[in-house]
Amino acid sequence: MKIIISILLSAIFLSANWKSERESLDNVYILGDFRVFYTFNGEHALSLENKVDLNENSIPDYVENIAQRLYVAKEVFINLLGFKDPLKSKRYKDVKYIDVHIMSSEKSSAGDEIVTFKYKILNTKDKVISIQVRNNLTKKTLTPSHEYFHILQNSYTMFKNRWYSESTARWSESIFKKGAAKQDNLPNSQKQIKELFDKTYDAEGIFGKLTYLCDTNNGVFKNKKDLKTNIPSYPNLIEDSTVYGYKFIKVFLENLELMSNYVSEIRAFDEFDWDEKEQKSNDNNIFILKALLKTINEECKKENDEIINFRNTIQEYILKNE
Repeated sequence: MKIIISILLSAIFLSANWKSERESLDNVYILGDFRVFYTFNGEHALSLENKVDLNENSIPDYVENIAQRLYVAKEVFINLLGFKDPLKSKRYKDVKYIDVHIMSSEKSSAGDEIVTFKYKILNTKDKVISIQVRNNLTKKTLTPSHEYFHILQNSYTMFKNRWYSESTARWSESIFKKGAAKQDNLPNSQKQIKELFDKTYDAEGIFGKLTYLCDTNNGVFKNKKDLKTNIPSYPNLIEDSTVYGYKFIKVFLENLELMSNYVSEIRAFDEFDWDEKEQKSNDNNIFILKALLKTINEECKKENDEIINFRNTIQEYILKNE
């Protein structure tokens, strides 16, 4: 009993500390859906280099860069490519902002829970979802768009298996940098399918190859002028107009949403309140594969041997493991 109480108290303390660290950030810059919190003092202070304010608008250029990259990511994914707006999704319809916390940490991350913060700088109790970004990112960082894509994923599906989530988030970075996403050979054996489940970022090449082979827009936005028309502010944050297979990824997320809802039903889970271990369970892999197979069948109109072999390999895995 003492051990259980100790564990519960520890969890409560960690949760309170997690919130209080963020609530103590005493500066905020708001751009569209994003509130970016930062500080000049203490453990999470911006470095001297990142306090620079060349345009003299009282907002550090580092903070503006992060906010602008998030803003552009939303404009591209939602208004240009037609993905679901997370803040208009069924899961996050009551959320008002995406709060971004610039902190001293080893990694950046995106949360999926709806949270209410009591900031010292803002007298509001808005429901938000949050992103944490490091306070030492480079100027050309793709981290903000990567983390926003995780928010986007979470608005579609409860699955958080990293072979799918990190690889497609890494694919999403290719929209903002020069050139196409990395490409690797598609799995063509049961052994390679099982190895895929153990991958994270390094599965990017699988989705890079799929989006390339199943592309329907000739590797560019529907209209190259769309970039300047729809993103009049900060067009320099998108290095070129190359993007392969964004419709494939969009449809994949839509099919993951269907599978996620199905799993909620058959496992008697609350639709948007799965235990964390269930969101990352290996039991999800077969359902993610089913969503992927459905997407291939719907979107890969130009069949070739590699696509055919991959489809057959997935079908074989599903038949053997259902």
